Amino acid sequence: MFAMGDEVRRTQQGNNNAYCQDNEISWFDWSLVDEHRDLLDFVRALLRFRQDSAFYGDERFWAQPGGTDIRWHGVEPGRPDWGDTSHSIAFELQSAAGDERIYCAVNAYWEPLDFVLPALPDPLTWSLAVDTHAASIATLPASTSVDDPLRVAARSVVCLVAEQSSA
Repeated sequence: MFAMGDEVRRTQQGNNNAYCQDNEISWFDWSLVDEHRDLLDFVRALLRFRQDSAFYGDERFWAQPGGTDIRWHGVEPGRPDWGDTSHSIAFELQSAAGDERIYCAVNAYWEPLDFVLPALPDPLTWSLAVDTHAASIATLPASTSVDDPLRVAARSVVCLVAEQSSA
């Protein structure tokens, strides 16, 4: 969930109830739009990705019969670590029609982790869609094939989409 201005690093300095204040805490500083244009463009690209995805138009909750299928993973496919000290999780979504797949790896650990990717049927391959550790998050990267295992930087998220192999 986004609050007004999150997409340009606006802050209310910890005040989550600023609606009744008429001061800098609740005002929108429009100079932040130019100052943080890269983040704004990244959020716009994520919203377009969401709007174009079959997953978010599915009227059934994920994992309900006939709805989007979700599979939980850890650093190895099919082996999520649900323990109290776990610092990572991954999941894979497959649309009800089977024509769209997304894999997301979340690394909350302070060091990089290698995630083994779930296998895809031929001719599909995993391609990079989002990497929150990228040097520039101005746009989502172009289709880039991803090697197995997937290195996920410390405290970051990487999302992949299944695409037809070009080879």
